[in-house]
Amino acid sequence: MWMGAAARCNVHAAMGPHCPWCEHALLGTAGMVLTLAGQGLLYGAVFSRARSSVTAGLAAALAFPLAAALAAFLTWLPTDYPHFLKHGTRAALGLPAGPIHCVRPSP
Repeated sequence: MWMGAAARCNVHAAMGPHCPWCEHALLGTAGMVLTLAGQGLLYGAVFSRARSSVTAGLAAALAFPLAAALAAFLTWLPTDYPHFLKHGTRAALGLPAGPIHCVRPSP
């Protein structure tokens, strides 16, 4: 699935929207920290009840897609990136563009 994806990533395009995590290192870092924090909180909650690191680790691993999606949403909100999980999400939700620019204007 990821073979060759980096070559087609929109961050290499001269114009148009660029991935907020790739365009801004602080947003990418925040996304990773939020994802890991979400997984860590879940690990702690499950471990406190189950007292099993295997069960807690499995729960945290299975929660990765949800934790990453929540982190992506939270770091997407302050940007002007037009899409989230679907093209045109910002317009469909009626959200204005945020102050962090990810869309490069055409020359």
